[in-house]
Amino acid sequence: MGKDLNELDTETRLKVDQLLALAAESGLDLVIEDTGRTPEEQVGKVALGVSWTMNSMHLPQPPEGKSRAIDLVPRACLSLKYWGWNGKVINSDWRWGKLIELAESVGLHSGVHFAHPDPGHCELRPGPKVMTA
Repeated sequence: MGKDLNELDTETRLKVDQLLALAAESGLDLVIEDTGRTPEEQVGKVALGVSWTMNSMHLPQPPEGKSRAIDLVPRACLSLKYWGWNGKVINSDWRWGKLIELAESVGLHSGVHFAHPDPGHCELRPGPKVMTA
């Protein structure tokens, strides 16, 4: 498990760089909690109950064999119980809502929409390639 932006594939890294720049501009200080994972690390995450799938975007993804996901935490939330996340944006520390807003504004999918909400998880989902002439 890493916390290195170089573990992200090229397309995801561009989006994350945009997100981090916007966060800094808005005064939101983010900590990188997780980037890439090996399959063995993912098994451990599932066993611990901190991940619910073996199909995580943190695992090596084609075509580059790198992660298409990052977990971020507002630094100010690290000292709060449950990192200030109380199940929904409306009753959680405001920084989570700001992180989600910024992530989605650059085209990342927020884990807040998962069955088990994970507000610090941001991923770039594969989509159809746009053909240009």
